[in-house]
Amino acid sequence: FGAGYMLRRRIYKDIDRLEAWKIEIMNRSIIDELSKVKELKMVGQAEELFEQWRNEWDEIITTQLPEVEELLFDAEDFSDKYRFKKSKNVLEHIENVLKTVDENIDKIIDEINELVSSEEKNTVESEEIKQQFKKVKKTLLAHSHQFGKAHTKLEEIVAEISDGLKDFDSETNVGNYLIAREILVKQKGELDILQ
Repeated sequence: FGAGYMLRRRIYKDIDRLEAWKIEIMNRSIIDELSKVKELKMVGQAEELFEQWRNEWDEIITTQLPEVEELLFDAEDFSDKYRFKKSKNVLEHIENVLKTVDENIDKIIDEINELVSSEEKNTVESEEIKQQFKKVKKTLLAHSHQFGKAHTKLEEIVAEISDGLKDFDSETNVGNYLIAREILVKQKGELDILQ
């Protein structure tokens, strides 16, 4: 009886810990994070990612966490019936589910932050890069005679960068902020080399 009491107490302690973890997961601010995405232009990639993240969050709230709740009751029930091994197995399964859910939430938050920061960086850096591009183009036009045979090749590079910046603008306009970020970084590198 004493051993059974001690084992049950230990299992109840684990159940309480997992219940607290489940509540903490439910209280995570995914909705606040998702609202940051809504401030962006909700088309293209931004809209797709938003829907994906919202669906993943809905899956967690409507399926995985209620399943955990049921499993916690099962573990408690097994413990009350002195089926400690079965109760332990259920608790291990719950812990794995909660760990996976926690990792998924962290991944979603990281992806949201990457998207939002890409948009912010794009806004700031694109102005700087466009100013740098105007300077380079102006220098090339003003001193074209000094470049000799290289002038034609430099003109081609300027045209490629110009096209790249147009691609950046069009990707930004359709909400593909991550793709736009890649294009902008590439054009910045090309522009630095050209300069």
